[in-house]
Amino acid sequence: MTPHPTPLQAEKLLDSHRLIAADKVQGASVYSTEGEKLGTIDSVLIDKYTGTVAFVFLSSGGFLGIGEDFYPLPWAELHYDMRQDAYVIGMTQAQLQQAIDAKNAQAPSLVDTLLGHESYDRAKA
Repeated sequence: MTPHPTPLQAEKLLDSHRLIAADKVQGASVYSTEGEKLGTIDSVLIDKYTGTVAFVFLSSGGFLGIGEDFYPLPWAELHYDMRQDAYVIGMTQAQLQQAIDAKNAQAPSLVDTLLGHESYDRAKA
């Protein structure tokens, strides 16, 4: 019988391969393809039925948690950059500010918008 790894061993195993623990994604930086820091990942949204990551909420702006904006970003459009130890998305700060600010959106319509987003449809196919 193979012994189960300790939490520390499991974390080292995850960090050294393609897998990453969700708590490591939270707090990760997100940059534009031009190298501009857009913010950090605040939370990860997982599709309950498929088990796949659908979206992340990006926290941007503010100071010490005051005045932050939260933007849903499709997980399929984020790419991990090993050199930066961060995620990159093909979006500028100006484009981000035109996106839906989840803090000011109504929950039911936000969920409907996210679930109908074309990148989410591609990801679950």
